[in-house]
Amino acid sequence: MNVCLKNQWSLIERKIFSVVHELGHLIFHRNQYCKDTENLVYANYQKVYQATTEAKR
Repeated sequence: MNVCLKNQWSLIERKIFSVVHELGHLIFHRNQYCKDTENLVYANYQKVYQATTEAKR
């Protein structure tokens, strides 16, 4: 197998694993994710971190 093709397959396998892994979190810990949906947002981690550290000052 070509080295380039092998590296591409490794990346695809890693992405598939990551998706399945996160899906597992959502399935097995769904009670933790369903508690407070009113304040649910999708945001950049760095922006959230900055906002929370500024709020603590």
